[in-house]
Amino acid sequence: MKAARDEELLQAKMRFHDELGRTLMQTRRALLDDKGEDAVLEALDSWKKTITIFDLGERRTKTKDPLTYLIQTANAVGVKLVFLGDFPKEQEIRELAVKIAVEALTNAVRHADARKLRIESKKENGWQILSFQNDGNKPKGPIEPVGGLAGLIRQIEAAGGVVTIEWTPRFSLTVKLICTC
Repeated sequence: MKAARDEELLQAKMRFHDELGRTLMQTRRALLDDKGEDAVLEALDSWKKTITIFDLGERRTKTKDPLTYLIQTANAVGVKLVFLGDFPKEQEIRELAVKIAVEALTNAVRHADARKLRIESKKENGWQILSFQNDGNKPKGPIEPVGGLAGLIRQIEAAGGVVTIEWTPRFSLTVKLICTC
């Protein structure tokens, strides 16, 4: 369990570093390359999202229920969550489901400019199945998992789970977790 927490901390630090670097480069290009007011406003928007996400990481340590943390995170970044089915209640699966949902939320905002995230949850033949779709821009091609998503996929598959990512006709992330349901 400690190794999993250490890995999660390392992944969070890597995401922090990557996001901060990306935002700094975007700001530098907007200011130095004289890209215009729209580019500067876009860079400012990136800073707001980056600061909000990092602030939420601090809140996570103070929030006891993972689902409450997910809802607070979505509200803070202006995304409406739509739940279909019962969200997992078994603590270990619930915590992993929230980690997956937060990653889906982060990517929906960052890459698709989404305003709504649909989370479908159902139990079927010993599996907890979670499906995530957003209302944002359609992907231009197949999704290559990197960063936080790649780390989560490794964690899910190591626990015997299955991850499916579809990019057409719309983005969809489906995760099957073994459960005692």
